[in-house]
Amino acid sequence: MRMPAGLRCLLTVTLLSAAALAQSNYAGVTGTVRDVQSLPVAKATVQFTALSTGAVRVVTTNDKGLFYAPALTPDDYELVTQAPGFAPVTQSLRLEVGQKLAIENQPRGRAHYGKVFRSRPWPTFSAQRTPVWAR
Repeated sequence: MRMPAGLRCLLTVTLLSAAALAQSNYAGVTGTVRDVQSLPVAKATVQFTALSTGAVRVVTTNDKGLFYAPALTPDDYELVTQAPGFAPVTQSLRLEVGQKLAIENQPRGRAHYGKVFRSRPWPTFSAQRTPVWAR
């Protein structure tokens, strides 16, 4: 049994529209804040400041040290991670359209360092814009 041409056209347009709606112009960042013993740091704040607009987004880690910052506009950002009893971690990164990043912040004594990893397909840069595997 053949499907009428009008119904085929309607079905095609509907499916293409659904695929277009699934795409996003925003970036998202997930991450973990851990101490030197790799234990999660709860209630740490991660502040994202867009350098071109000055827009600020602040997220807080949960009991497992995890955070999520969805729907960030593509831009260059300064990140400041703070937790009671630790020195702040400051790093910069660039977010592109549709990009998904995973970040891990970890203190070393009273000083901190931060690593940024791309979640797909392979780690390609850190916050200092050098390949992760080149360190």
